[in-house]
Order: sequence, then C-alpha cells, then structure tokens
Amino acid sequence: MQFIKKSLQAAVVLAFTLSFSASTFAYTNTTLQPIKWKGEKWEYLVEHPTGKNHIDPAYFEEILDTAGQHGWRLVNVTSAYHFYTFYFERPLLPHKIDAQRVRLQRNKNFRAQTEADQRHLIQTTVEKENTRRASAQAASAKQPTTKKQPLVTKPPTKPQSFLSKLKNKLVK
Repeated sequence: MQFIKKSLQAAVVLAFTLSFSASTFAYTNTTLQPIKWKGEKWEYLVEHPTGKNHIDPAYFEEILDTAGQHGWRLVNVTSAYHFYTFYFERPLLPHKIDAQRVRLQRNKNFRAQTEADQRHLIQTTVEKENTRRASAQAASAKQPTTKKQPLVTKPPTKPQSFLSKLKNKLVK
C-alpha cells in the first residue's frame, strides 16, 4: 500500500513537472506584436533636477508650473538618496501620434544598429585574437627546439687569491 501511495505521488509530481515545462517551452515566439489600444494614449515625462538634493518649495513650484503650462500632469514624485524625480503624463494628441511612432521607430533602429556594431566589433576582435594565436602557434612549431644546457653538477671553485696564483706558477 505504501509503495502504491509513493508511486502515485511520484506520478503526480512528474505530470505537473511535464505540464509546466511544456507550457514554458510552448511560448518560444519572441517577436513583438503591435498593441491595438482603443483607449486614450499618453505620453510621459521624467524630470531629474540636476545638482539638487534638496528641493526648496519655490523651485518645486516652478517645476510644477512649467510642466503644467505645457499640459503635463504630475503623477508621482520619488526621492532616492534625496535626489528627486518627477513623473508627468499628458494625453497624446492625435497629430502627435505619428510623430511619436516615427521617433520610437528611429530609437529602435538606432538601438538595433548599435547592437549590430557591438556584435561586429566583438566578432572581429575574436577573429583577430584567434588568428594571432594561430600564427603564434605556427611560429612556435616552426622554430627548432634547442637543447637546454644541463645544470652544472660540479661545485664552483673558490676564486684564488693573487698570492696563491703566483705560488702555483712558481711551483710549476
């Protein structure tokens, strides 16, 4: 009975694992589809006052007034380490939608070109390094191997003094 219970538990776990992995791998299409949004479209502005870690009320009011005059509405304010970030939004006007679409496409093309340039740079660098290594290996294979001099096995002799040299000459 215990064996049947454990076998049933193992089968349930296996079935759950297989269904999870199948559902995970079923969605391998990574292409983005355009979003067909019927509601109101918005554009956003993120403002980072530079060099300001303390916003005085007059400066805060100036930021809000300037943004408000251009149709922006404050959505959120965050402060990380006393550096403030203001988030604004406003409805995207119909005549700006096409310009926004063109700007986004231009940014997308720029990012794609930058990534392609980086990949090309990496590929050429790797190819250069591989050819350098191959030529170094070929050069080392062509060089004849020289025999290394054996280590000296005789102990070094003591230097003779001038008098002992003279004595040896006289004795001979």
